[in-house]
Amino acid sequence: MRASVKKKILIFCLIIASFTAAFFGGRSILAWHIKNKIEQQVYKLRDAGYVVSYDSITVDWKTNSIHVYRFSVKNAIDSTLCRQENVISANFIAGHGLNLRSLLVKRHLSFDKLVLDSPRIAINEKTFIKDSTKRRTRDFVIFVKTIVLPSLQVDYFDSRSCKAGSGYIETASIRDFKLAFYTDQPLFLDVRSFEADSITIRIPHEFYTITIRAIAFKPSLGTFDLDSMKIMPQYDKVAFGRKKGFEIDRIEGTIPYINLSGLKISRGDSLTVSATTFTTQMFLRVFRDKRLPFKRKYKNLPIQALNNLPVGVSIKTLLVNKSYIAYEEHVDDADSSGSVYFDNLYATIRNINNTDYTRRGKTILVAHADFMGQGDVRVRAICPWNTNIRQRVRGTVRNLDMKKLNQMLEPIVQLRVESGHLKQLSFDFTSGPVHSRGKVELDYSGLKLLSFKDQDRVEKILKRKNRRSANQDPDDPKLRKAALKTFLINTFIIRKKIDDHHVDDKRTGAINFERDQARSVFNYWWKSVFTGVKSAYNIEKVQDSKLTKLLKKKHKGEP
Repeated sequence: MRASVKKKILIFCLIIASFTAAFFGGRSILAWHIKNKIEQQVYKLRDAGYVVSYDSITVDWKTNSIHVYRFSVKNAIDSTLCRQENVISANFIAGHGLNLRSLLVKRHLSFDKLVLDSPRIAINEKTFIKDSTKRRTRDFVIFVKTIVLPSLQVDYFDSRSCKAGSGYIETASIRDFKLAFYTDQPLFLDVRSFEADSITIRIPHEFYTITIRAIAFKPSLGTFDLDSMKIMPQYDKVAFGRKKGFEIDRIEGTIPYINLSGLKISRGDSLTVSATTFTTQMFLRVFRDKRLPFKRKYKNLPIQALNNLPVGVSIKTLLVNKSYIAYEEHVDDADSSGSVYFDNLYATIRNINNTDYTRRGKTILVAHADFMGQGDVRVRAICPWNTNIRQRVRGTVRNLDMKKLNQMLEPIVQLRVESGHLKQLSFDFTSGPVHSRGKVELDYSGLKLLSFKDQDRVEKILKRKNRRSANQDPDDPKLRKAALKTFLINTFIIRKKIDDHHVDDKRTGAINFERDQARSVFNYWWKSVFTGVKSAYNIEKVQDSKLTKLLKKKHKGEP
């Protein structure tokens, strides 16, 4: 009896030992098999042209996780990054919740969660071009429910200029991440949501640093939300232009929010971004130092610039809510800079589109703002998608105390408004790629201008000449240049009460302007209106010979 019991106990122990050995041995074999499968998938990346390196891969059964140490992926084929940069790298990757069935049957890596230590990603505008969702086979695919990316470093390369920018994100997370690599086309990426906060973007070759409090991108809901973006130049106003070496706008300020709804991103032969509404607000200051050399380079008008983008864009409505924009410039021979500003700025732009190749539509801009804290400015522009059709721009400036213009006129053109009220300035013109034509109508009262610098200068020159006994040429270029502005102002602009009944003044002028194709569309529109103002006062019709005769008479003491 005792022998029988001992035998049963021995058999039971042997069975337990066998199961234990089989379990641990089998688990070791399975662990080895899983590790081998993972390495096979990694080698497929290498076959697809990606250089993959890592120190080691370990499988932890207790936590059902995989650890990868010093992992990096480089693209050995794509030279568009201008240098062999890591596409993806991390000091340590912990993958939790490994899906064995997906790995063993579908040969895909699938995790519940991935955590990357010191992750770094390098991308360019060609990284996510073609849509690969319809392919039957994939060379290597990763599915992850949640990815955590603390201290994420992103490097962006412009493959055309080989210039780089970088971004740092303190915390980022991705939901439902899918990444597929292929041998004959760019990788495919899809996510359900991407959220990040405390973002810093540095663009060294442009001398800017941009900070963003938070972003939330949710493709499944078709939304993108940005909270608080600050644009900070890396140099002050004067140093910025000198570092660039030529005349350029220096922009600083804040964009409190950007919200996109109805957002869709499609990856066909080119990347296309479409949205139902794009809403934003901005508080910006722009400075331009015109004492620097001007870099002559053709500048596209808005529709042309939109058509030349490497990305397809389709936005039904862009809304700019209550905003503020100030523009300041310093011209040659000025003691200080001049400035203008627009407050309470609201704008709506409809039908922004470069994907409709029929070119039958049009983009419409409607904007209004307070000019210099007082005058009401309204503009409506119709821009056909067919660039062979002329644009039409209409607008008004109403109810402006013209002394408000002194902070622009005095330093820039040496004029000062002593009095005057602009009831309304209206303009209506059409414009093509190089030429605009239309009309300007002005209605104002009590206008009195003073060319304070040049008038003093003329008087000093005349007094000095009268004291001299030597005969000097009355056509002295310095004298004529200094006197010309005062002469034009006194003769054609300032009403000297010759007729006391003309308290108000109404003028109509013709717009006829040839565009400087190295300047922006705003310069084009402004200069078009300005030519109409000059035409209203016949300034362009003043003959230089008449001015010369007038100056000669004044020197001789003739009336």
